[in-house]
Amino acid sequence: MNSDGLLPLLTAMCVPAVLINACGLFILSTAQRMGRLLERVRTLSNTAEALTGAAGERAAARRRTTAELMRHSSRRARLLHHSLVAQYTAICLFVSAMIGIAVVHLAGPSAAWAPMLLAFGGVLALFTASVLLLVESREAYETIRRETAQALESIGG
Repeated sequence: MNSDGLLPLLTAMCVPAVLINACGLFILSTAQRMGRLLERVRTLSNTAEALTGAAGERAAARRRTTAELMRHSSRRARLLHHSLVAQYTAICLFVSAMIGIAVVHLAGPSAAWAPMLLAFGGVLALFTASVLLLVESREAYETIRRETAQALESIGG
């Protein structure tokens, strides 16, 4: 293989590599959100345990709110998990596209549709992950709003 044929190959393989890097950053951010959510669930679980023996209307209201927050947290965890799956799928598809580009370069242009289809699949997986994170962000906002309302109610504000 001469250097004239190598440069276009390397150039073509750079696009999926950049997208793989973007996916990696996306995964780090989403995994961090998942970790913070896990800590939040642990805190809610401790609150629920502490309220188990408590009597009174205020304790009952707090138990209901805690249960509702835990349900929201469970939904958020599912959304984050599905987003991570989509992001990892995107990485797999982009790596496959890179391999496909190399194969097309060696085999000829008749199979050029394969890496394009794989790359498009990767972009679609990233889009799916983004939509899931948008929905999860909305859930996070609702959780914060409800928790704030409960805190204000408990202090009489």
